Amino acid sequence: MIGGFLSMYEKPTYEDLEQKIKILEKAVMEAEQYRVALKQSEEKFRILADLSPAAIMLYQDGRWIYANQATETIFGYSAKELLRMNSWDIAHPDFKAFVQECGQKFERGEETTYRYEVKIIRRDGSEKWVDLTGASTMIGKRPVGIISVTDINDRKRAEEERYHYEKLHGVLEMAGAVCHELNQPMQIISGYSEMLLKDTAEDDPVHIKVDKINKQIRRMSTITKKLMRIKDSQTEDYAGFSRIININKSSDQESE
Repeated sequence: MIGGFLSMYEKPTYEDLEQKIKILEKAVMEAEQYRVALKQSEEKFRILADLSPAAIMLYQDGRWIYANQATETIFGYSAKELLRMNSWDIAHPDFKAFVQECGQKFERGEETTYRYEVKIIRRDGSEKWVDLTGASTMIGKRPVGIISVTDINDRKRAEEERYHYEKLHGVLEMAGAVCHELNQPMQIISGYSEMLLKDTAEDDPVHIKVDKINKQIRRMSTITKKLMRIKDSQTEDYAGFSRIININKSSDQESE
């Protein structure tokens, strides 16, 4: 018992010290190798990110911690300016709460990947649609969000124009059907009015009234022809609070 107690205070041998020094040197070497490998990995990431036409960004705790060169092209902000901002500050007001909530879920580990189409506000105040793809990673045992942002403004504009065209096309088809249905009764009214005009004297009050009816029928006929030949949707102000299609400018039917 006493011998065991005394052995706890025995001085380490030279071999023991040498072994411990080797273990310590190995740990220091491995730590240095890890540091060098990490630095090289970061340098490779920065090179690849800066070559990317898409904006590559990292965020942690709701703040941007890295932004590549392409971010300035898309967002209008420099990387230094972005690093002073919250990750949701650049979102359009209609999407700000959504972007903030998604980022918080992401950092809590509730989502590992995501992809959304959102609208942002650029530095100059203009709006832009972007495709935002995100994934999670770890830096220093802490979750970090990495996102790729691409400009889809032209595609969104094309989609809106196509939607507008399809909507206009549907309205014009309905207008064409209505005009077709109106043509027959207008022809009958026009025919009878022409007969009445021939059967009455020009100074006859009936003749004067029928002549007015006949002129309005011809006017309606011109309008229906223009409606059926609308090729564009040029609009104009109406009553000071709305806009309507200018039939004369939108139709290829010449005015009579």
